[in-house]
Amino acid sequence: MKRTLNPDLDRIVLDALAEKYKLLERREGIHLSDLTYCLTKSYWDCTAPLPPTDKELLLFATGYGLQEVMTPSCGKSLVYELDEITYRPDSVFPVTIAGVESLVEMKSTRAGVKRYQDGELPETWVTYMMGGAFIRDTDTYHLAVIYLAERGSAAIISETITFEREELEYNWKWLLERKDIYKKALRTEIAPDPFIYNVAKWLCTNCRYRTVCDAVTIMSRKEQVEKDIKELWGQE
Repeated sequence: MKRTLNPDLDRIVLDALAEKYKLLERREGIHLSDLTYCLTKSYWDCTAPLPPTDKELLLFATGYGLQEVMTPSCGKSLVYELDEITYRPDSVFPVTIAGVESLVEMKSTRAGVKRYQDGELPETWVTYMMGGAFIRDTDTYHLAVIYLAERGSAAIISETITFEREELEYNWKWLLERKDIYKKALRTEIAPDPFIYNVAKWLCTNCRYRTVCDAVTIMSRKEQVEKDIKELWGQE
């Protein structure tokens, strides 16, 4: 038996996954997910998108593929909108809990069960769920999480999360503020300042726009230094 690496086949498979799950398509409007992660990335995705890295393709395809397989046949693709913000849950299906029909959203993660069960859920998840709950005018969010990294077999743990009205309203105000910043960036064609509007530092780690943000930051610092020197010379 002879084994030969075939990188050309890697490319064919990855491109096919990108096409199947429409990972290269641009979305219309302002989505809840545009506002809950990084405004700078959302801006570049909308105005001058770079193709996702191979790592991103695999992560996205794995997540979408798992949702496709695990979502019950009664699953729906629903779209909500409030204050120009579109909310489109990735994977939802209706259930009846305590006599009330509700929606369950499914997520998958490579984190272990202990990380999110003993600790807090990711801030990005919480912000997104609160935004979705506010748009749907409810204080509860049903979440089913598939933990892929558990030894032996993946595990599923579901939760019903109840939010206080005050925190929902505070979160929505924050989202509207970010929407205004994002709309201004689109209108003026000037990207939001790098590394300022990402809600978590880890978002920058493998971001495809990291080099762009680094370059913008360097140029901004250079311009500021030149401005400071001119002002100093002017004073003299």
